[in-house]
Amino acid sequence: MFKVIKLTEKSFSIGLGVLYAYERQTPKVSDSKIQGLQKFYGNSDYRTLQFFIVNSKVDQWHTQECANLINNLSSKEQKLAY
Repeated sequence: MFKVIKLTEKSFSIGLGVLYAYERQTPKVSDSKIQGLQKFYGNSDYRTLQFFIVNSKVDQWHTQECANLINNLSSKEQKLAY
């Protein structure tokens, strides 16, 4: 994690790329947690799963917003971000 934080200090575009990469993976992680709670623990009530349900949706939006911000960067800065 320390290396990730250090990357964000290099430049705005690199930091944005790091954030994009993180946000892009988290919806799948949340979905996996939901499936695991349902399959292995029989937990399917909304209150138990709410955190992961909300994060799955919100992080999809975060990913898109990061992509939009990256697409507004110059070509040179986009290469640093991606």
